[in-house]
Amino acid sequence: MAVDNLKNIDGTWYVRVAIPKDVRSAFGNRTEFIKSLKTGRKSEALVLRTKDLRIPRHPDTQPTNIRTL
Repeated sequence: MAVDNLKNIDGTWYVRVAIPKDVRSAFGNRTEFIKSLKTGRKSEALVLRTKDLRIPRHPDTQPTNIRTL
């Protein structure tokens, strides 16, 4: 199982999500969104990465498909 959208920084796991080009301006032209899963256990991070993908949306943007990296 690939875990390309998970990143371990100093013992804490983070999830990475690509931001689509059409809404990047609402996110300061960032290409990806990174959020801490607040766990140091990889097994827990694998479960939390899909449950914790609530991406903040700019009020002026329409819902869009977000893909994980």
